[in-house]
Amino acid sequence: MQDCLILIADDSQQHIRALQAALCGKGYRVAIASDGAEVCLMAVSDMPDLILMDAQLSKLSGLAVARRLKRIPATRNIPIIFASSAGQAEDRIAGLRAGGSDYIVKPFYMEELLERVRIHIILARGGRPGPKDSGSAKGHIKGTP
Repeated sequence: MQDCLILIADDSQQHIRALQAALCGKGYRVAIASDGAEVCLMAVSDMPDLILMDAQLSKLSGLAVARRLKRIPATRNIPIIFASSAGQAEDRIAGLRAGGSDYIVKPFYMEELLERVRIHIILARGGRPGPKDSGSAKGHIKGTP
């Protein structure tokens, strides 16, 4: 999946650095947006293979971003994975209803997130995910205070 571009957005620089290192370590190219408004602009201009963002971004929430992108024909099929510390059932359901393909709650295990990314990219390309040798990208992302 060397040719895949992942757009990530999170208010925490620590989370961005950890996500960038793990994704680049698996061969993904990474673009970073600083807020929800920038995610919208970069999604249209860069056409990422997947968007990984917090549901609670500044300027424009991740939920609002997802709703906007799902209304634009060019970006409607880009998978969106929310990674957020807002983990109540109603938060997860809101993320999925806004257009998220998946929702993972912080803290999470990096290996789990990487598998979700891999699977959603395969599904978006019309494939079927199968068994895969797992790498050793172990790590834990802590929730934000």
